[in-house]
Amino acid sequence: MAAKRRLPYIPLFTADFLGGVRFLTPHAIGVYIQLLCVEWESGPLPNDKVELERIVRGFGVAWPELAEKFQIDGKGRLFNERLEEEREYLLNKSNAGKAGSKARWGGS
Repeated sequence: MAAKRRLPYIPLFTADFLGGVRFLTPHAIGVYIQLLCVEWESGPLPNDKVELERIVRGFGVAWPELAEKFQIDGKGRLFNERLEEEREYLLNKSNAGKAGSKARWGGS
């Protein structure tokens, strides 16, 4: 199994983000951005409220506002669809760049 590639930044499209959190409380927005960052670093989140409260304090209070922002994957873990689309885009872009470099310069 190949090692998981870590991307050094998370793309934040500010207009999209602000539009998506317009009706959330400030507390829920803080929990949401933390959940997105944890997912970006570690992959899909556990679908366990106790565990998520350990990961992001205040999760339980904010979850009713945030539940619609996450789906459940085939392994029962939570993920944000937009975040995973951006991850896939960046990984594909990176792989294409590496392939182009290899084709031009050779090597492994």
